[in-house]
Amino acid sequence: MNPRRVVRSGRPVYSRGSVNLPRKFRLPAWNWRLVGLGVGVLVLTMGWAMAFSLQHTQIAGQRSVPLERLRTEVAEELGHHLGWGNLTTLDTEALGSRIKQREPLLNKVIVTRNWPHSIAIRVEERTPGLIWQTGELRYLVDSEGVVVGEADTSPTDLAVVLDRTNLPVKVGDRVVAERFITFIIDLRRLMPATKLSIKSLAVPETTTEVFVTTDKSYVVKFDTTRPATDSITALNRVLTELARVGKVPAEYIDLRIENRAYYK
Repeated sequence: MNPRRVVRSGRPVYSRGSVNLPRKFRLPAWNWRLVGLGVGVLVLTMGWAMAFSLQHTQIAGQRSVPLERLRTEVAEELGHHLGWGNLTTLDTEALGSRIKQREPLLNKVIVTRNWPHSIAIRVEERTPGLIWQTGELRYLVDSEGVVVGEADTSPTDLAVVLDRTNLPVKVGDRVVAERFITFIIDLRRLMPATKLSIKSLAVPETTTEVFVTTDKSYVVKFDTTRPATDSITALNRVLTELARVGKVPAEYIDLRIENRAYYK
């Protein structure tokens, strides 16, 4: 006869299994060393940033470009590039190139570090050659014939050359050859020897020619591919001969054909 199993009500029955109690969290020892290393690197980085931070900028060599405008442009470029605020990571060549792009009148921009907190910027401006006028717009052209910017309307010692074709130009375009600039400069210097004054200069269709309106109301037509000294010598001979025969040109003297002269 099997004994009966008696279950008493109201008393819970628990198993004898183990209970997992929460334990206090601890970082392994090597993690503390890693944290310490990170803090050390952070301190060294901050010290390095402070030791060679860029705080002063010196600019020299500018003549026509306003100094304050250059300072503003340099500050903007430094602020736009990560790492350029520190002498150890500053790209001096790139900074010089960026400033040169923003100021076409600048021919060279040299940036040097003055440790520990400053840089020196030496600029060299392009040599102005003449004012190029197309339509109602005037542009400053350097001695190499490159447009470097718009010219204001204030009086200037530079020659103003009118392009009668009114072709549009933009900054950076080479509108004339260097020899054209040289011819115009020499022509203005030598013209007083002819007892004539230049009232205006114009290019008809090509820069191999220039038409000079004189104070005598007639035009002298020059070939700019030949030296200005030769052209002035030829003009003096023509003027001497016209004076000898008692004639004055009504419209022009044409010197564009070598060893020939025509007048009307």
